[in-house]
Amino acid sequence: MWLPDSTVDVREVRALSRRAQLPGPIRAINSIGSSPVVLVTRSQVPSPAPGWSRLVPLLLGGSGPALLTPDPETSTVGLLAAAAYLGGPDGKPVSLAEARQRVRATAVAAPDTGGGAGAVLCRWAAAPDAGAPVSAIVSEQTWLRFIRMNRPGAECPGRPVSPGGVSVAPAGTPVLDHPLVEFTWNTPVQQSAVDGFRQWLFGGNGRDSREAVHLRDARPDCSGLELNPCVPADLDVTLDRYVQAQRPGRVLLALDTSGSMAKVAGPAGLTRFDVAARAVVQTLGQMGARDEFGLWTFPGAGGKGQRQPVPIAAGSERHRQRIAEALRGARPQGGTPLYDTIVAGMRAVAAPAPGVDRRALLVLTDGKDTGSAASTEDARRAVRDLTGRTGAVLFVVATGEAGCRDALDAPGGARLSLRDLVAADLGGECFDARPDQLSATVAELFKRLWRGE
Repeated sequence: MWLPDSTVDVREVRALSRRAQLPGPIRAINSIGSSPVVLVTRSQVPSPAPGWSRLVPLLLGGSGPALLTPDPETSTVGLLAAAAYLGGPDGKPVSLAEARQRVRATAVAAPDTGGGAGAVLCRWAAAPDAGAPVSAIVSEQTWLRFIRMNRPGAECPGRPVSPGGVSVAPAGTPVLDHPLVEFTWNTPVQQSAVDGFRQWLFGGNGRDSREAVHLRDARPDCSGLELNPCVPADLDVTLDRYVQAQRPGRVLLALDTSGSMAKVAGPAGLTRFDVAARAVVQTLGQMGARDEFGLWTFPGAGGKGQRQPVPIAAGSERHRQRIAEALRGARPQGGTPLYDTIVAGMRAVAAPAPGVDRRALLVLTDGKDTGSAASTEDARRAVRDLTGRTGAVLFVVATGEAGCRDALDAPGGARLSLRDLVAADLGGECFDARPDQLSATVAELFKRLWRGE
Protein backbone atom coordinates (compact mmCIF):
# COMPACT_ATOMS: atom_id res chain seq x y z
CA MET A 1 0.00 0.00 0.00
CA TRP A 2 0.97 3.64 -0.36
CA LEU A 3 0.03 6.80 1.59
CA PRO A 4 0.73 9.82 -0.65
CA ASP A 5 -0.42 13.34 0.16
CA SER A 6 -2.78 13.68 -2.76
CA THR A 7 -4.57 11.98 -5.60
CA VAL A 8 -2.37 14.17 -7.79
CA ASP A 9 0.51 11.78 -7.02
CA VAL A 10 -1.64 8.75 -7.81
CA ARG A 11 -2.63 10.22 -11.17
CA GLU A 12 1.06 10.61 -12.01
CA VAL A 13 1.76 6.92 -11.22
CA ARG A 14 -1.14 5.90 -13.43
CA ALA A 15 0.15 8.13 -16.23
CA LEU A 16 3.63 6.61 -15.93
CA SER A 17 2.24 3.08 -16.21
CA ARG A 18 0.20 4.05 -19.26
CA ARG A 19 3.18 5.65 -20.98
CA ALA A 20 5.16 2.48 -20.34
CA GLN A 21 2.22 0.38 -21.60
CA LEU A 22 2.10 -1.55 -18.34
CA PRO A 23 -0.98 -2.93 -16.58
CA GLY A 24 -2.68 -0.46 -14.24
CA PRO A 25 -1.16 -0.89 -10.74
CA ILE A 26 -3.97 0.78 -8.74
CA ARG A 27 -6.55 -1.54 -7.16
CA ALA A 28 -8.37 1.01 -4.98
CA ILE A 29 -7.92 4.41 -3.35
CA ASN A 30 -9.70 5.78 -0.29
CA SER A 31 -9.21 9.12 1.41
CA ILE A 32 -8.10 8.63 5.02
CA GLY A 33 -7.89 12.32 5.99
CA SER A 34 -7.73 15.77 4.46
CA SER A 35 -5.85 19.04 4.68
CA PRO A 36 -6.88 22.11 2.66
CA VAL A 37 -4.33 24.33 0.95
CA VAL A 38 -4.33 27.56 2.97
CA LEU A 39 -2.96 31.07 2.83
CA VAL A 40 -0.78 32.00 5.79
CA THR A 41 -0.48 35.75 6.03
CA ARG A 42 0.39 38.77 8.13
CA SER A 43 -1.90 40.90 5.96
CA GLN A 44 -5.55 41.62 6.47
CA VAL A 45 -7.83 39.64 4.19
CA PRO A 46 -11.60 39.92 3.71
CA SER A 47 -13.82 37.82 5.93
CA PRO A 48 -15.16 35.45 4.84
CA ALA A 49 -12.24 34.83 2.51
CA PRO A 50 -13.15 34.95 -1.19
CA GLY A 51 -11.89 32.43 -3.71
CA TRP A 52 -8.28 32.44 -4.84
CA SER A 53 -9.03 34.27 -8.10
CA ARG A 54 -10.26 37.30 -6.13
CA LEU A 55 -7.82 36.99 -3.24
CA VAL A 56 -4.53 36.73 -5.16
CA PRO A 57 -4.74 40.17 -6.86
CA LEU A 58 -5.25 41.72 -3.40
CA LEU A 59 -2.01 40.16 -2.16
CA LEU A 60 0.33 40.92 -5.04
CA GLY A 61 2.01 44.23 -5.72
CA GLY A 62 4.70 46.37 -4.17
CA SER A 63 8.41 46.34 -4.87
CA GLY A 64 9.22 42.71 -4.13
CA PRO A 65 7.78 39.18 -3.88
CA ALA A 66 4.55 39.18 -1.89
CA LEU A 67 3.83 35.46 -1.88
CA LEU A 68 5.97 32.46 -0.92
CA THR A 69 5.11 28.98 -2.20
CA PRO A 70 6.61 25.53 -2.69
CA ASP A 71 8.00 24.77 -6.14
CA PRO A 72 5.23 23.55 -8.49
CA GLU A 73 7.74 21.43 -10.40
CA THR A 74 8.80 19.38 -7.36
CA SER A 75 5.97 19.66 -4.82
CA THR A 76 2.35 18.55 -4.90
CA VAL A 77 1.38 21.42 -2.60
CA GLY A 78 3.34 23.75 -4.87
CA LEU A 79 1.41 22.55 -7.91
CA LEU A 80 -1.95 22.94 -6.14
CA ALA A 81 -0.81 26.39 -4.98
CA ALA A 82 0.03 27.32 -8.57
CA ALA A 83 -3.46 26.29 -9.63
CA ALA A 84 -4.69 28.75 -6.99
CA TYR A 85 -2.51 31.79 -7.74
CA LEU A 86 -2.55 31.30 -11.52
CA GLY A 87 -6.27 30.57 -11.71
CA GLY A 88 -8.87 32.93 -13.12
CA PRO A 89 -12.53 33.40 -12.20
CA ASP A 90 -13.53 30.83 -14.84
CA GLY A 91 -11.34 28.16 -13.28
CA LYS A 92 -8.84 28.27 -16.15
CA PRO A 93 -5.30 29.66 -15.94
CA VAL A 94 -4.97 33.42 -16.41
CA SER A 95 -3.36 34.81 -19.56
CA LEU A 96 0.37 34.32 -20.04
CA ALA A 97 1.02 38.04 -19.51
CA GLU A 98 -0.91 38.02 -16.22
CA ALA A 99 0.77 34.76 -15.20
CA ARG A 100 4.20 36.32 -15.74
CA GLN A 101 3.28 39.20 -13.45
CA ARG A 102 2.01 36.85 -10.74
CA VAL A 103 5.00 34.52 -10.95
CA ARG A 104 7.37 37.49 -10.64
CA ALA A 105 5.54 38.51 -7.47
CA THR A 106 5.94 34.99 -6.07
CA ALA A 107 9.03 33.58 -4.37
CA VAL A 108 9.43 29.83 -4.75
CA ALA A 109 10.93 27.85 -1.87
CA ALA A 110 11.57 24.17 -1.29
CA PRO A 111 8.62 21.75 -0.90
CA ASP A 112 6.68 22.18 2.31
CA THR A 113 6.06 18.48 2.81
CA GLY A 114 8.53 16.64 4.96
CA GLY A 115 11.17 18.07 7.23
CA GLY A 116 8.83 19.18 10.02
CA ALA A 117 7.59 22.74 9.65
CA GLY A 118 9.03 22.93 6.17
CA ALA A 119 11.25 25.35 4.31
CA VAL A 120 8.37 27.55 3.23
CA LEU A 121 7.21 28.51 6.71
CA CYS A 122 10.75 28.76 8.05
CA ARG A 123 11.56 31.28 5.33
CA TRP A 124 8.24 33.10 5.74
CA ALA A 125 8.61 33.48 9.51
CA ALA A 126 12.34 34.22 9.64
CA ALA A 127 12.29 37.93 8.78
CA PRO A 128 8.81 39.45 8.93
CA ASP A 129 10.19 42.99 9.08
CA ALA A 130 12.98 42.62 6.51
CA GLY A 131 11.09 42.69 3.25
CA ALA A 132 10.22 38.99 3.28
CA PRO A 133 6.93 37.92 1.62
CA VAL A 134 4.03 38.58 3.98
CA SER A 135 2.03 35.59 2.76
CA ALA A 136 2.72 31.94 2.04
CA ILE A 137 0.76 29.01 0.65
CA VAL A 138 1.08 25.67 2.47
CA SER A 139 -1.12 22.84 3.64
CA GLU A 140 -3.15 23.43 6.78
CA GLN A 141 -1.45 20.39 8.33
CA THR A 142 1.97 21.97 7.84
CA TRP A 143 0.80 25.26 9.37
CA LEU A 144 -0.72 23.57 12.42
CA ARG A 145 2.39 21.49 12.99
CA PHE A 146 4.46 24.66 12.78
CA ILE A 147 2.53 26.73 15.32
CA ARG A 148 1.60 23.95 17.75
CA MET A 149 5.10 22.75 18.51
CA ASN A 150 6.40 23.37 22.02
CA ARG A 151 8.57 26.03 20.43
CA PRO A 152 7.06 27.27 17.15
CA GLY A 153 9.53 27.02 14.31
CA ALA A 154 11.91 24.82 16.34
CA GLU A 155 12.83 22.83 13.24
CA CYS A 156 13.97 25.89 11.29
CA PRO A 157 17.76 25.63 11.10
CA GLY A 158 20.00 28.26 12.60
CA ARG A 159 17.74 31.29 12.91
CA PRO A 160 14.93 32.53 15.14
CA VAL A 161 11.47 32.85 13.68
CA SER A 162 8.40 34.93 14.39
CA PRO A 163 5.40 32.85 13.31
CA GLY A 164 2.79 35.53 13.99
CA GLY A 165 0.08 35.31 11.34
CA VAL A 166 -3.22 33.67 10.50
CA SER A 167 -4.26 30.93 8.12
CA VAL A 168 -7.15 31.34 5.71
CA ALA A 169 -8.80 28.66 3.58
CA PRO A 170 -10.18 30.54 0.54
CA ALA A 171 -13.48 29.41 -0.91
CA GLY A 172 -13.02 26.42 -3.21
CA THR A 173 -9.39 25.86 -2.22
CA PRO A 174 -7.70 22.62 -3.35
CA VAL A 175 -7.42 19.91 -0.70
CA LEU A 176 -4.80 17.27 0.05
CA ASP A 177 -7.05 14.19 0.23
CA HIS A 178 -4.42 11.80 1.68
CA PRO A 179 -5.46 8.61 -0.12
CA LEU A 180 -4.74 5.08 0.98
CA VAL A 181 -3.66 3.37 -2.25
CA GLU A 182 -3.97 -0.38 -2.68
CA PHE A 183 -2.04 -2.13 -5.47
CA THR A 184 -3.17 -4.90 -7.79
CA TRP A 185 -0.13 -7.08 -7.05
CA ASN A 186 -0.95 -7.65 -3.35
CA THR A 187 -0.86 -11.30 -2.25
CA PRO A 188 -3.77 -12.55 -0.11
CA VAL A 189 -1.63 -12.18 3.01
CA GLN A 190 -0.63 -8.64 2.05
CA GLN A 191 -4.21 -7.70 1.22
CA SER A 192 -5.37 -9.02 4.57
CA ALA A 193 -2.81 -6.76 6.30
CA VAL A 194 -3.99 -3.79 4.21
CA ASP A 195 -7.63 -4.50 5.13
CA GLY A 196 -6.73 -4.63 8.80
CA PHE A 197 -4.81 -1.37 8.61
CA ARG A 198 -7.71 0.33 6.82
CA GLN A 199 -10.13 -0.84 9.50
CA TRP A 200 -7.82 0.50 12.20
CA LEU A 201 -7.52 3.87 10.41
CA PHE A 202 -11.26 4.35 10.38
CA GLY A 203 -11.74 3.12 13.93
CA GLY A 204 -11.45 5.18 17.11
CA ASN A 205 -7.69 4.80 17.54
CA GLY A 206 -7.02 5.65 13.91
CA ARG A 207 -9.24 8.74 14.16
CA ASP A 208 -7.34 9.90 17.24
CA SER A 209 -4.05 9.37 15.42
CA ARG A 210 -5.19 11.43 12.43
CA GLU A 211 -6.27 14.25 14.71
CA ALA A 212 -2.91 14.13 16.50
CA VAL A 213 -1.12 14.87 13.20
CA HIS A 214 -3.57 17.69 12.40
CA LEU A 215 -5.55 16.04 9.61
CA ARG A 216 -9.21 16.81 9.08
CA ASP A 217 -11.81 14.09 8.43
CA ALA A 218 -11.49 11.86 5.40
CA ARG A 219 -13.12 12.97 2.16
CA PRO A 220 -14.90 9.94 0.66
CA ASP A 221 -16.06 12.16 -2.21
CA CYS A 222 -12.39 12.61 -3.13
CA SER A 223 -11.65 8.89 -3.46
CA GLY A 224 -11.60 8.95 -7.26
CA LEU A 225 -8.95 9.58 -9.89
CA GLU A 226 -11.20 11.41 -12.32
CA LEU A 227 -14.02 13.57 -10.93
CA ASN A 228 -12.29 14.50 -7.70
CA PRO A 229 -13.52 17.76 -6.12
CA CYS A 230 -10.38 18.03 -3.97
CA VAL A 231 -8.00 18.69 -6.86
CA PRO A 232 -8.26 20.48 -10.21
CA ALA A 233 -8.85 18.20 -13.17
CA ASP A 234 -5.98 19.22 -15.49
CA LEU A 235 -2.93 20.34 -13.57
CA ASP A 236 -0.71 19.77 -16.62
CA VAL A 237 -2.12 23.00 -18.07
CA THR A 238 -1.29 24.84 -14.84
CA LEU A 239 2.27 23.49 -14.82
CA ASP A 240 2.79 24.42 -18.47
CA ARG A 241 1.58 27.97 -17.78
CA TYR A 242 3.88 28.25 -14.76
CA VAL A 243 6.92 27.05 -16.73
CA GLN A 244 6.14 29.49 -19.55
CA ALA A 245 5.58 32.36 -17.13
CA GLN A 246 8.84 31.93 -15.27
CA ARG A 247 11.01 32.09 -18.38
CA PRO A 248 13.09 35.23 -17.87
CA GLY A 249 13.13 38.41 -19.92
CA ARG A 250 16.39 40.04 -21.02
CA VAL A 251 16.38 43.84 -21.00
CA LEU A 252 19.17 46.36 -21.44
CA LEU A 253 18.61 50.00 -20.53
CA ALA A 254 20.82 52.52 -22.34
CA LEU A 255 20.46 55.86 -20.57
CA ASP A 256 21.53 59.14 -22.15
CA THR A 257 24.01 60.94 -19.87
CA SER A 258 25.00 63.65 -22.34
CA GLY A 259 25.43 67.22 -21.16
CA SER A 260 21.88 68.19 -22.11
CA MET A 261 20.51 65.71 -19.54
CA ALA A 262 21.81 68.10 -16.85
CA LYS A 263 19.17 70.67 -17.75
CA VAL A 264 16.64 71.42 -15.03
CA ALA A 265 13.42 69.54 -15.71
CA GLY A 266 11.00 71.12 -13.24
CA PRO A 267 10.35 73.44 -10.32
CA ALA A 268 11.99 71.10 -7.79
CA GLY A 269 15.38 71.68 -9.40
CA LEU A 270 15.72 68.09 -10.60
CA THR A 271 17.58 67.58 -13.85
CA ARG A 272 16.35 65.47 -16.72
CA PHE A 273 18.80 62.79 -15.66
CA ASP A 274 17.58 62.90 -12.04
CA VAL A 275 14.01 62.38 -13.20
CA ALA A 276 14.98 59.53 -15.54
CA ALA A 277 17.15 57.80 -12.92
CA ARG A 278 14.38 57.97 -10.31
CA ALA A 279 11.92 56.51 -12.79
CA VAL A 280 14.24 53.56 -13.45
CA VAL A 281 14.90 52.86 -9.75
CA GLN A 282 11.18 52.89 -9.01
CA THR A 283 10.58 50.17 -11.60
CA LEU A 284 13.27 47.73 -10.44
CA GLY A 285 10.78 45.97 -8.19
CA GLN A 286 8.82 44.83 -11.25
CA MET A 287 11.74 42.62 -12.27
CA GLY A 288 11.72 38.96 -11.32
CA ALA A 289 14.75 37.34 -9.69
CA ARG A 290 15.44 35.37 -12.88
CA ASP A 291 14.90 38.28 -15.27
CA GLU A 292 18.09 39.58 -16.83
CA PHE A 293 18.77 43.31 -16.79
CA GLY A 294 21.71 45.56 -17.52
CA LEU A 295 22.50 49.28 -17.46
CA TRP A 296 24.56 51.21 -19.99
CA THR A 297 25.09 54.94 -20.15
CA PHE A 298 26.24 57.00 -23.11
CA PRO A 299 28.56 58.61 -24.03
CA GLY A 300 31.52 56.56 -22.87
CA ALA A 301 35.14 57.56 -22.42
CA GLY A 302 36.24 60.36 -24.72
CA GLY A 303 32.65 61.11 -25.67
CA LYS A 304 32.41 57.95 -27.78
CA GLY A 305 30.51 54.70 -27.41
CA GLN A 306 29.05 53.67 -24.08
CA ARG A 307 29.89 52.87 -20.50
CA GLN A 308 28.68 49.55 -19.12
CA PRO A 309 28.43 50.12 -15.34
CA VAL A 310 26.15 47.11 -14.76
CA PRO A 311 26.40 44.22 -17.26
CA ILE A 312 23.32 42.17 -18.11
CA ALA A 313 22.68 39.63 -15.34
CA ALA A 314 19.87 38.04 -13.33
CA GLY A 315 17.90 40.50 -11.21
CA SER A 316 18.98 39.52 -7.72
CA GLU A 317 18.58 42.01 -4.91
CA ARG A 318 22.30 42.78 -5.08
CA HIS A 319 22.08 43.33 -8.84
CA ARG A 320 19.27 45.83 -8.35
CA GLN A 321 21.31 47.63 -5.72
CA ARG A 322 24.23 47.90 -8.15
CA ILE A 323 21.95 49.51 -10.73
CA ALA A 324 20.71 52.08 -8.21
CA GLU A 325 24.28 52.80 -7.09
CA ALA A 326 25.45 53.24 -10.68
CA LEU A 327 22.66 55.70 -11.39
CA ARG A 328 23.51 57.72 -8.29
CA GLY A 329 27.14 57.94 -9.42
CA ALA A 330 26.51 58.97 -13.04
CA ARG A 331 27.16 62.57 -14.10
CA PRO A 332 25.74 63.99 -17.37
CA GLN A 333 28.38 65.33 -19.73
CA GLY A 334 29.48 65.07 -23.35
CA GLY A 335 27.71 64.27 -26.60
CA THR A 336 25.08 61.79 -27.72
CA PRO A 337 26.44 58.79 -29.68
CA LEU A 338 22.91 57.48 -30.08
CA TYR A 339 23.29 55.32 -33.20
CA ASP A 340 26.45 53.56 -31.98
CA THR A 341 24.64 52.80 -28.70
CA ILE A 342 21.59 51.40 -30.47
CA VAL A 343 23.70 49.10 -32.66
CA ALA A 344 25.87 47.86 -29.77
CA GLY A 345 22.92 47.52 -27.40
CA MET A 346 20.85 45.49 -29.85
CA ARG A 347 23.77 43.12 -30.35
CA ALA A 348 24.09 42.71 -26.60
CA VAL A 349 20.44 41.80 -25.95
CA ALA A 350 20.39 39.56 -29.03
CA ALA A 351 23.40 37.55 -27.86
CA PRO A 352 22.77 33.84 -27.12
CA ALA A 353 21.03 33.38 -23.75
CA PRO A 354 19.33 29.97 -23.29
CA GLY A 355 15.79 30.01 -21.93
CA VAL A 356 15.23 33.74 -22.36
CA ASP A 357 11.74 34.62 -23.52
CA ARG A 358 11.62 38.36 -24.18
CA ARG A 359 14.56 40.51 -25.34
CA ALA A 360 14.53 44.28 -25.51
CA LEU A 361 16.78 47.32 -25.65
CA LEU A 362 15.29 50.39 -24.00
CA VAL A 363 16.97 53.69 -24.91
CA LEU A 364 16.09 56.88 -23.02
CA THR A 365 17.42 60.02 -24.71
CA ASP A 366 16.80 63.77 -24.93
CA GLY A 367 18.61 64.61 -28.16
CA LYS A 368 19.71 63.76 -31.66
CA ASP A 369 22.85 61.79 -32.41
CA THR A 370 26.26 63.44 -32.18
CA GLY A 371 29.52 61.66 -32.75
CA SER A 372 28.46 58.16 -33.78
CA ALA A 373 30.51 56.18 -36.28
CA ALA A 374 27.28 54.49 -37.38
CA SER A 375 24.89 56.41 -39.61
CA THR A 376 21.13 56.62 -39.28
CA GLU A 377 20.80 54.00 -42.00
CA ASP A 378 23.36 51.73 -40.32
CA ALA A 379 21.32 51.83 -37.13
CA ARG A 380 18.04 51.24 -38.94
CA ARG A 381 19.39 48.23 -40.82
CA ALA A 382 20.99 46.74 -37.70
CA VAL A 383 17.77 47.01 -35.73
CA ARG A 384 15.67 45.42 -38.47
CA ASP A 385 18.18 42.62 -38.98
CA LEU A 386 18.56 41.74 -35.29
CA THR A 387 14.85 42.05 -34.55
CA GLY A 388 13.99 39.84 -37.50
CA ARG A 389 16.58 37.17 -36.65
CA THR A 390 16.44 37.08 -32.84
CA GLY A 391 13.22 38.80 -31.75
CA ALA A 392 15.15 41.47 -29.83
CA VAL A 393 13.05 44.64 -29.86
CA LEU A 394 14.05 48.30 -29.61
CA PHE A 395 12.08 50.78 -27.49
CA VAL A 396 12.98 54.46 -27.33
CA VAL A 397 11.71 57.02 -24.82
CA ALA A 398 12.30 60.50 -26.23
CA THR A 399 12.23 63.51 -23.93
CA GLY A 400 13.57 67.07 -23.94
CA GLU A 401 14.55 68.18 -27.44
CA ALA A 402 14.14 64.65 -28.84
CA GLY A 403 10.91 63.64 -30.53
CA CYS A 404 9.77 60.36 -32.05
CA ARG A 405 8.63 62.02 -35.28
CA ASP A 406 11.48 64.51 -35.64
CA ALA A 407 13.55 64.16 -38.80
CA LEU A 408 17.03 62.70 -38.32
CA ASP A 409 20.06 63.33 -40.46
CA ALA A 410 20.02 60.57 -43.06
CA PRO A 411 21.99 59.91 -46.24
CA GLY A 412 20.51 60.92 -49.57
CA GLY A 413 18.07 63.34 -48.00
CA ALA A 414 15.90 60.54 -46.58
CA ARG A 415 13.55 61.72 -43.85
CA LEU A 416 13.95 59.10 -41.16
CA SER A 417 12.80 59.51 -37.56
CA LEU A 418 13.19 57.59 -34.32
CA ARG A 419 9.92 55.87 -35.19
CA ASP A 420 11.62 54.51 -38.30
CA LEU A 421 14.63 53.30 -36.32
CA VAL A 422 12.63 51.17 -33.89
CA ALA A 423 11.12 48.96 -36.61
CA ALA A 424 7.55 49.46 -35.45
CA ASP A 425 6.25 46.85 -37.89
CA LEU A 426 8.38 44.28 -36.04
CA GLY A 427 7.26 45.27 -32.54
CA GLY A 428 9.50 48.23 -31.67
CA GLU A 429 8.02 51.45 -30.33
CA CYS A 430 8.98 55.04 -29.64
CA PHE A 431 7.38 57.07 -26.84
CA ASP A 432 7.38 60.84 -26.47
CA ALA A 433 7.50 61.87 -22.80
CA ARG A 434 7.81 65.26 -21.19
CA PRO A 435 9.99 65.26 -18.06
CA ASP A 436 6.88 65.18 -15.88
CA GLN A 437 5.69 62.11 -17.81
CA LEU A 438 8.92 60.12 -17.60
CA SER A 439 8.14 58.19 -14.43
CA ALA A 440 4.76 56.98 -15.66
CA THR A 441 6.06 56.20 -19.15
CA VAL A 442 9.07 54.21 -17.94
CA ALA A 443 6.99 52.37 -15.34
CA GLU A 444 4.36 51.33 -17.87
CA LEU A 445 6.98 50.26 -20.40
CA PHE A 446 8.86 48.09 -17.90
CA LYS A 447 5.58 46.59 -16.74
CA ARG A 448 4.84 45.58 -20.31
CA LEU A 449 8.34 44.21 -20.85
CA TRP A 450 8.36 42.01 -17.77
CA ARG A 451 4.85 40.78 -18.55
CA GLY A 452 6.05 39.87 -22.04
CA GLU A 453 3.52 42.04 -23.86
